[in-house]
Amino acid sequence: MTKYALYRIGSIALLLLSSVFYGCEKFLDEKSTMSLMLPKTYDDLQALMDNNGSVNTGMGPGLLEVGTDDYYLLPNVANSLQTVDKDLYFWNKFPGYTMSTTNTQWKRPYIPVFIGNTVLDYVDRIDEKNPVKYNMVKGAALFIKCYSYLLLAQAFAPPYSLSGMNDEPGIPLKNSSDVAEKANRSTVKETYELIIRDFKDAIALLPPDIDNRMRPSRPAAYAALSRTYLIMGRYQEAAEQAELALKDYDELINYGSCDSNATLPFKMLNEETVFHAVSVGLNSLNPSRATIDKELYSSYQINDYRKKLFFNKRADDSYSFKGSYTGFNVQNTFVGLTVPELYLTLAECYARLGKITESREVLSKLLVKRYKPGFVLPIFDNKEDLLDYVLLERRKEMLLRGVRWSDLRRLNQEPQHAKVLERLEVVGSDTIKHVLNIDDKRYTYLIPREIIEFTAIPQNPR
Repeated sequence: MTKYALYRIGSIALLLLSSVFYGCEKFLDEKSTMSLMLPKTYDDLQALMDNNGSVNTGMGPGLLEVGTDDYYLLPNVANSLQTVDKDLYFWNKFPGYTMSTTNTQWKRPYIPVFIGNTVLDYVDRIDEKNPVKYNMVKGAALFIKCYSYLLLAQAFAPPYSLSGMNDEPGIPLKNSSDVAEKANRSTVKETYELIIRDFKDAIALLPPDIDNRMRPSRPAAYAALSRTYLIMGRYQEAAEQAELALKDYDELINYGSCDSNATLPFKMLNEETVFHAVSVGLNSLNPSRATIDKELYSSYQINDYRKKLFFNKRADDSYSFKGSYTGFNVQNTFVGLTVPELYLTLAECYARLGKITESREVLSKLLVKRYKPGFVLPIFDNKEDLLDYVLLERRKEMLLRGVRWSDLRRLNQEPQHAKVLERLEVVGSDTIKHVLNIDDKRYTYLIPREIIEFTAIPQNPR
């Protein structure tokens, strides 16, 4: 692509994205300028989606990790945080981010939605006969839009009820790139119905090969749909989609070949990555601040490669996390899709469906890549014990990969897996205990006040 073409695509992206941050008025002021640079080819549309800084980076809110039980902050660290970060860490009912005019936890993940809708608005207007490019572009647009929706729903929509009507307000679903389109909150049920439909449409269009892990592919769409069904408790369908994803792509890293002394043991876009995405950052999640939960760390056995690959030991004998698939160790966490997640989804679903042998087989195939030679999977007397083992391995493997918050929201609906979370705040000589109960409304984050005021959509209850 020529330097001029790159400049033009960059200009298109900047002008399109201006409506996300500055609203309709500024967008309309720039419309005449933008009309000279509107996408004219499939390559133009693909280039919009290849803007990794707008699509893959910040695709999901950091809220997906900040409230989980996988880490804690030492008192001096917690007290040094800015008010907003401290509010989020202690599950404050009304965190200060809701007042911010530059709130990235909500706005940033909606950028891929806007880009996806822009591509979908223009893809049928392109005067070019190339069905392969057409399918790739349209399928990718459907994927990035709905994967962002899926991540947003885990933070800003109520948990999907495994037994309820799911008629509570979900998230706003934008159907076009028209900034004047009125925003309305769909129901939780409608939110997931749209996500499922568009992932299925993307599967029919996307290529089966992963040529670029920053781009959507058919196995990525299968994997995203599998995760969606898992969140909904539709375990048979989650297993079916995971199986299809692994038929397209099945690569595991032998962790025994990784350098446990390396600052970053895992490279960005490694062979286990099906689709690369990174969250919006939050200060409390920086490895220099976040201390891994002691009980969780102790659950890694001595013959588990992850015990050294995932963690750095500090001078005070606490541990920080270094096993990110982002390729860097900062407060932005990996929220993409991986092959190990597919294995763990299959193992869980098989266990729940009573397929004990199949669950053990798929789990063993993953864990022999994680444990030193000689590892043998334990024998389980019943499927409940096997399921408990699978869920623990899921938590250990998927640490800080954007799924723990969703898992807590889902598993809290099962009495045998429900968990009350606690955090201690030290204020002078006093210690305050903060509790997040299993059915707490704080499992759904508040929508920023500016969005409520601008769109008049209903706020999440407290």
